[in-house]
Formats: sequence, structure tokens, C-alpha cells
Amino acid sequence: MLGIVNTKGVDISYAQSDINLSTIKSADYRWVMIRCAQGTRITDDWFATNVKKAEAQGMPWGVYLLTEATTTAQAKAEVALADKLIKAQIKKGYKPSLPIAIDIEEAGFKDCNYTPAVLTEIARVWVTEMKKLGYYPMIYTGYYELRDYISSAVVNSCDIWLAEWGAYPDYRKSNLGLWQYSDGDTDLVENRPLIPGVGIAVDKDKAYKDYPTIIKKGGYNGWGKATDTTTAKAKDDTVGAQLIIDAAYSLIGNDKHSDSCDIMDWYGGFDTGINEVACCCAGQMYLFNEANALKLIPGGKVADCGSLCVNFYKAGQLYGPDKVQPGDLVIFSWSKERSTYWPASALGYKTLDHVELCVAVEKDTIKCIGANNGGYECDDFQLKTRSKSNISCCCRPKYSDYSVVSHTESSSVPKTEISSIKSVQNWLNTNYKTGLTVDGVYGPKTKAALVKALQTELNKQCGAGLVVDGIYGNATDAASVCLYVGAYGNITKTLQGFLICNGYSTNGFDGSFGNGTMAAVKSFQSKKGLTADGIVGPLTWAKLAK
Repeated sequence: MLGIVNTKGVDISYAQSDINLSTIKSADYRWVMIRCAQGTRITDDWFATNVKKAEAQGMPWGVYLLTEATTTAQAKAEVALADKLIKAQIKKGYKPSLPIAIDIEEAGFKDCNYTPAVLTEIARVWVTEMKKLGYYPMIYTGYYELRDYISSAVVNSCDIWLAEWGAYPDYRKSNLGLWQYSDGDTDLVENRPLIPGVGIAVDKDKAYKDYPTIIKKGGYNGWGKATDTTTAKAKDDTVGAQLIIDAAYSLIGNDKHSDSCDIMDWYGGFDTGINEVACCCAGQMYLFNEANALKLIPGGKVADCGSLCVNFYKAGQLYGPDKVQPGDLVIFSWSKERSTYWPASALGYKTLDHVELCVAVEKDTIKCIGANNGGYECDDFQLKTRSKSNISCCCRPKYSDYSVVSHTESSSVPKTEISSIKSVQNWLNTNYKTGLTVDGVYGPKTKAALVKALQTELNKQCGAGLVVDGIYGNATDAASVCLYVGAYGNITKTLQGFLICNGYSTNGFDGSFGNGTMAAVKSFQSKKGLTADGIVGPLTWAKLAK
């Protein structure tokens, strides 16, 4: 494993008081982001102590400042304060080997003065001024702030530290450097909110880039003069295999437009019907584009397996079936006959019939994620288990790091495990005769089955008179009932099914709206930009079911 790539870390402040970083490190959290200040009003009393603790444990550390700026002048003052506090540590011989981040987390609050123009300017000042000072800047904020509040020019000018407490990050561009996946209370990635041995809530994070190497080699953060600190890019554009694999998992069950093909809407020029030519290959191009990593595809985007094979061969990145590894674009042969298409024919490879991204390698099989493989639409990404005997060849992008963490064996597994989704599918089959394949994958068929269950129960319990078609339209929306703590029955169980399949633990699939279900609802509402009150009304139902 390269440096800190794929490892876990924490971010801390005065809120954790006299935290024991030795215990944190023993629990396999290997690095730490430390708050230095809030605006220019409050210098974090524990900043210097926490830096000393990180140094004593040999834990790479970075810095963040919670912004309160609403003007350019205030933003520059925050930069100056952070610079002063960091330089005081550098004088002691303590140099940060992780980025220096601005913490922007008020954009969604109606009572603040933030607008897209204001937030864009605050972030721009932080990034440009920090670069001039020779630091490696970063922006910490949420998915919706990145999407709706900060200009893409500024977002793309530095690395991102995403705050999103879900099973996988919704932001998956190549400048995603750190991901805060848990707020210390809600944890949808690991099955434990608190770190073992630490009796207080601590935010948890994951690293996608080897910052100690990047920062030390670049001479940032006091590690030596960069070649030109006034114009230094201070953003690493490399992409690790793990980021692409996580991006692929996040596309499962994520259909942006149910009435058209997301892949071909983006790619253009091909038949968008189910199981038509090219969609599997175009789907992999779509995946890499979602991660801002099309540069890893030799020759640019293509929509047929033959061209993909040729381009990777010319680039020296085509491998035989026995060389398969996670992150490869694996081309499969269903007939297992020798290909007549060059260069596969010359190399003795099989026919070039289908392509998917390998996410795990087992003894006789591999796990892959791809499109155009049996969903309602060709853009329905699904996780499949494929026999190694069907592999024709492997196209290997030039990742910066090839180490990956298995999603079936590690802490990267969402809290909603496959068995939980299977339990929902079994319940739907038993009670509503939905005929689902019990595969533990939340795709369009399972989603439609949940809507059918809801429609059936609304008809039975409320006399709604709905057509049970699995489509959450206006009539179903109007008939939906409000749920909150104390509710029970099959409508509540359907709600739990939606939450479980979306990656939220309800602490039981029992049809009883208790504290676990309320916590899951609040987390879902927060992620979707809704008022996190734990009450399931029309807006929450629509976000879950549409």
C-alpha cells in the first residue's frame, strides 16, 4: 500500500478536548486533520497540543480553519491567521504533511449571508492566497455546496475534502482527496459510530491520495521551496484505482433519469435502447468521466470493445486474462471462441463481447461493475460475479496507485450489508409477489418493488385507489402518509426497506419506527438537503421513492 492511500484518519478540534491519539492510531486511524481556528475570532485552544500529539505518534497531520468570512478582506485575514499559526508550529520543527483546508459548512443555512457568489469568492481567496504562501490548499465542504454554491473553476483549482455521511461519496472527481464519511455519531461505512477505546464522537475520514509524498516532494507546507510557489498548482491530478472503484459502486442503483439512458445522453450518437450495441463500453467511459478521469483511457472515449482493445494495446496497457486485477477494464467473451479482431486475434485472445470494471479478484471468479448487463435500462450499473474462464483480456489504466480495499471484507462495506438488502428483497417477494432476484443489489427492479409495496399498502389501509405500477408519480405522492416515531406496520416497514437499500441502518427491519429509524431518516434528509427532523412527509418520500 502506498503511503496513506485508502487508509482512515480523523479530524479533531477543541471539541475532543484531551483526546488520546495513541488509542486512535491503535484502532488503525493513521493520520489527522487538526482545527486551528474559527474565523479570526477564535483560535483553537487545543491546536498546538494536538499538533504535538500527532508528531509524537508519527501521524501525518494537516490543518483546517472554519471560515466565518463573508468578504474578501475577511477571507484574507483568515488566511493570515492560519499562516501565523502554522508557521509557529513549523518553527518548532513540526511540518504539516497533509493539506491546509478551509472548512465551509454554512451554505445550506437560511440565516447566514452566504450566496454562491460569496462562497465562491471566499474559497477562491483561500486557494490562491495559500498557494502564494507555499501551502497545499484544500476545500472542505458538502456535496451540495460543491454542486450549487462554489463555482466549478474554484472547485477544480484544488483538492476537495468532502463531508458526506453516506455509504459512498456522491462527489467522485479526480480531485477528491479526503472523504469525511462519519460525523462521529452517524456512521454508514463502519458498523460502529465510536472508535474502539475512545468514548467520544470523532469525525472519521478516508484518504484517496498519498499527501505526505505529494507535499514533501512538491516542497509545500514548509518542506522546502517549491519550484515556483507563486504559481504552484498545488493540486495532484493523479487517480488511484480505489477512487474509480468507489465511483463504480456509487453508480449502482443511481439512475439520474428513469425515462432515458444517462450513458448515451452523455455519450451521444448510439442507440439508447436496452441491450443495444456499445452501451457497456460507453458505460465505462461514463464512469471514468464521472470521476474526471477520462485521461486514463488511451485514445479517448470509445463505445466498442474492439476499439478499447486496440487503444490499450497500442499504449502497452493490454494484458492477458491471467493478469486480471482490481481496476482493470475487463473484456469478456461469451462464446469463448478465438477472436478474429486484431490485436486480440494475434495474441490468441477470445472474442470481445462485453466490458466491465473489475472491483475484486477471487479464486475462480471476479467481481465486476458494469452497464448494459440486464437492468431495466442500459444505464443500470450492477455488481456481477463473472467466471475467469470468460475473460478475453484486461485493459489497465495507468493509475497512480493500484492498492485497493475489498468492499466485501473491509470497513469500506456500507453499514447496510448485502444480507440486509437481501432481507428486503425476500420480504417483498414473500408479501407482494414481486419476483425479485435476491442478489443484494439495489437496482431499479427492487426500487419499483418497494414502490409497489407502498402503493399496495396505501390502497389497503387508506383506500387510495392507486394503480400498483411501481412508479412514484403524482397520485402516489398525493396519497403518501406522514410517518414519525411510534408508527408501525407495513408502510413503516416499506420505509425501512427504502432506507436500508439506500445505505442507512434502521437498527432493525421490523416495521416499527423507533430511534434507529428516526436516526436513519435524519441522516437521509440531511444528505438530500431536507430539514432533518426525522419526520417522513411528502418531500422525504419523494426523495426516497422517485
